[in-house]
Amino acid sequence: MMRWLAITVLGLVAACAPTISVPVQEQVVRPLVFELLDSSSLGKFNPPGAGATITLGVDAVVSNPNSFPVSLQELDFRLYLADQAAVAGRYLVPKRLEPGETAGLQFEVAISLQQPGLLRAVAEAFAGNPLPVRIDGAVTVSTLGYQPIFAPAVLMSGVVQARETLSPPLLQMSEAESEVFWLEPGVPVVRVVGWAINPGGVGYFVYGTDLSLVIGGQRVASADLTPSPVPAGGAGRIEILFFPDLDALSTEAREALSEAIAGTPLPLAVQGELRLDVLGLGTFPVASSWQLTGQVVAQRF
Repeated sequence: MMRWLAITVLGLVAACAPTISVPVQEQVVRPLVFELLDSSSLGKFNPPGAGATITLGVDAVVSNPNSFPVSLQELDFRLYLADQAAVAGRYLVPKRLEPGETAGLQFEVAISLQQPGLLRAVAEAFAGNPLPVRIDGAVTVSTLGYQPIFAPAVLMSGVVQARETLSPPLLQMSEAESEVFWLEPGVPVVRVVGWAINPGGVGYFVYGTDLSLVIGGQRVASADLTPSPVPAGGAGRIEILFFPDLDALSTEAREALSEAIAGTPLPLAVQGELRLDVLGLGTFPVASSWQLTGQVVAQRF
């Protein structure tokens, strides 16, 4: 794409005598030409509740169509996703371009997805559909001792794909926060606290139904994990409350619970089926086997 708007630079040619008229040399400065490359892509995606943001890596080239050197000084831009204004920014890395030279132009922007239309467009991209991108901007250059400013115009456009994939969480139990206690006589409670660590670039909610609390190889209680937000590349806190039925427990399990409440560490495990909910994309099961293990004791205050 080339914008044929021209800016003229006047150069005065020195005269030998003041009585001789001075010819004026007019130099046309053509605008730099920008092109969005296919390697531009969507990065980390956090749905609403887990950040509501997306990063976009812009990979482009800029060319100098003039017969003299031109330096890119500043690019004030506005980026559009699927024809919706997404983010505004400024690129301030000077680039000197010789006549006919092409140079790379890379930068990353973080985009808020609070607008429902933007969220739908990004969700479509993670579902495999190309996402249209357009960048408008005003360009400041320097050449021949001047700094012309080209008025805002469409600089480049194209489509981008999502490069990140959904990654299951790594689970760690927080023994310092987990505990076992009597809610009332004969009603024990096991509170399991942990962290779901997301190594991937797509944020989600993790949840599970009918998860099992296992003590000494015996399933002693079940409970649900309510949807908990886990941001891309970050960690989310999870908490599950189990209410074991003493009448249904083996003698060994009842004794282990009583000893834990009295202060003896209680080894346990949490198992079951977890699912990942990515708003706008769908719900996905955690395919790999997982187990949250550790030990709990009664908290002392």
